[in-house]
Amino acid sequence: MKRKYLNRIEVWLKAAVDDGVGGNTSQDTFIDSSWSNITTLSRKNQTDFGMDIATQGIRIKLRHRNDLDYYQEGLFFKYKGKEWFPTSIHQIDMQEIELDILATAKR
Repeated sequence: MKRKYLNRIEVWLKAAVDDGVGGNTSQDTFIDSSWSNITTLSRKNQTDFGMDIATQGIRIKLRHRNDLDYYQEGLFFKYKGKEWFPTSIHQIDMQEIELDILATAKR
């Protein structure tokens, strides 16, 4: 398991914060980083998963962490300077040890 996760990915959250004049503005907040295994999805795989082929897609496999809520709205990942937004998150096993996340790049 030690050499399974070779890539470092950052976990971010888009959250509404007070702008000081009675409204809200969106702000990106760094949550944490995790070790993961990242592979690029081919165009054929993207259509198999129902994803738009006009954007690049990746598969992120990582260990489930109890301190992170992967299903919350506004969550996204940063990897190699790009923002990746999850389109599908599911558990690989029933013990909640590993997650498989499909994500697309921001246009």
